[in-house]
Amino acid sequence: GVTWTTGLTYQRSRFRIGNAFAPGLQHQTGTARLRTAAETTIGLGAHTQLEGGLRLTALPDRSTVYAEPRAALRHHRSIEGLGTIGLNVRGGLYRQFTAQFDLIRDGATAVVPTTRIWLPISRPLSPPRTYHLAADLTWQPTPQWTVDLEGYRKWQPHLLAVDYSALRTHATTAARRTEPSDILASSRGSAYGGGVRLEYEGDAFVGSARYAYSRARRTFPGRFDGRSTRVPWSTPHRLTLNAEVPLGAGVAIEAQGEGVWGRRWGFRRAYYAYLRPSDLGEAWERLQLDRPGSHVLPPRYRLDTGVSVTHSVAGVNVKGR
Repeated sequence: GVTWTTGLTYQRSRFRIGNAFAPGLQHQTGTARLRTAAETTIGLGAHTQLEGGLRLTALPDRSTVYAEPRAALRHHRSIEGLGTIGLNVRGGLYRQFTAQFDLIRDGATAVVPTTRIWLPISRPLSPPRTYHLAADLTWQPTPQWTVDLEGYRKWQPHLLAVDYSALRTHATTAARRTEPSDILASSRGSAYGGGVRLEYEGDAFVGSARYAYSRARRTFPGRFDGRSTRVPWSTPHRLTLNAEVPLGAGVAIEAQGEGVWGRRWGFRRAYYAYLRPSDLGEAWERLQLDRPGSHVLPPRYRLDTGVSVTHSVAGVNVKGR
């Protein structure tokens, strides 16, 4: 069968923000969009399904309809001697009609280093788009053991980002309305990654281990000479460990550990966003603020341990840690 949905969304956005480099930024807008979507599932035998869908979004302020096709292939079966195997492959085109931006504060010691704003995309800006392909394989050889493998790839030919060079030179006053196109510009990027997760669940022990690798690069308008640069929020290597050992009578010992390696952008992001060679003189070459990928942060480790107590009261389970 075919499932069809439709809806109308209206959004209003208003912000007023500023710092030493961009005083008195303010904007308010309201936009509407009409969306409709259809999806269907086709059986390809006893263990395989093919899912397809299409979402159409109309923006009345620009008389344009945007299409987002998506598809997924799912296979799940039990094989004697090997256990249960599940495979999912999915991909599609995704558009972002409400964009989120973290405006970097100017204070090097700011407790809150960024301020988040949301903007419905309106003319003359175009909605960001991303082509996404992902796959994951789940293998359960026994009821206690589960192994998950996953991978993904993203192509981002059109993104929107804050242009901090334009922000510095944009003459704003408290009485002037700032258009998003004054401070936003187009960029592009790509991302890929994968991971493996091993999980065990038994009577005497419950635990899991997961390793994830990710890599993301993009261009930053007005910075780094237009080069594709590693993103500051990337964590290339992440290892996560979880364990729970029951001691009886509802008492258990718990432990969670995490390690992160390979992070870049070692200085405050305000330095990269706002400072120019003329601001630092000879120190610019020494600090290399135009090359954040060369500023490697040390590994970060975290270990949490504790005790949990679970008790049933009148049929209601209560758990404390």
